[in-house]
Amino acid sequence: MPKVEYVIDASVAVKWFTQKDETNLEKAIELLRLHQARKCSLVAPNLIIYEVANALRYNRNLKTERVRLAVVGLIKLQMELVGCDEEGFLPRAVDLARENDITLYDAIYLALAKVRRSVLISVDTKMLDKLGATAYAVHLKDLEL
Repeated sequence: MPKVEYVIDASVAVKWFTQKDETNLEKAIELLRLHQARKCSLVAPNLIIYEVANALRYNRNLKTERVRLAVVGLIKLQMELVGCDEEGFLPRAVDLARENDITLYDAIYLALAKVRRSVLISVDTKMLDKLGATAYAVHLKDLEL
């Protein structure tokens, strides 16, 4: 039986490195543990590295060295990182951004999930509200692990 694949966005990954006053932190950590135990597979566009680094950089509770370590740690998690030019999902992301009135950054994650026939896991409620009910995106809190 093939393991389940999830596309995650930066809003989920940031939780792994901030871990202070984070909602749904336990579920985010459980998802990471399942990936590390090879019971599920995590995939993201390579954009996630830059988005997580930027979010952590603006976290006043994290010193520069901690941000550096977090970015290196994210890369070492061995998630499958997909380039925006791979799998033909960038043109689809442009369409999805317009159709759903979401940022292109958010649409890149959604397009990857659609192309891979996977599910996008996010805590970005603003984006998820705009998408409405979809088989391709779910809030982390609603994810059945």
